[in-house]
Amino acid sequence: LAAGTALRWLVKHGLNQPCAEATGCCVSCLLGIVDVARPSTLQPVLSELIGSLIMAMSGLEPSALNYLQVRAAGNDPNGLGVDGSYDRLERLRLQMAQTGPIAGALTKCLEMMRFMSLDSQKEVIPHIDSALRCGAGFATRAAAADAVSTL
Repeated sequence: LAAGTALRWLVKHGLNQPCAEATGCCVSCLLGIVDVARPSTLQPVLSELIGSLIMAMSGLEPSALNYLQVRAAGNDPNGLGVDGSYDRLERLRLQMAQTGPIAGALTKCLEMMRFMSLDSQKEVIPHIDSALRCGAGFATRAAAADAVSTL
């Protein structure tokens, strides 16, 4: 019961803290719980957790990378970056997101979905759809696409 309450709060409010340190603490706790939790513990919040982790893929990315990429595109009259630097930065950003701890937790949660009931599996669809529609970053959209292909 306590784990379920903590998970619900971390999923709903933990990743949306205005203070970067608080968000980092919540992410650390959430990743630690996902790492050791059984599927039965995560089942009540698994669909929301998957949606939150997908949205966090771009949301928790260092803003300096976005700044560098915008500057790289701005230095080229075609908007593509000097010597393909825009594309290289985009690939780097995506690679960082896909190899990070949030991606690992997302992969584990998606693997747990196959052990859930069909109704539980259906609950994740609106969360992935929302991430595809509302996700601002390329890493979020790529994670949503990966989630669709995994399911």
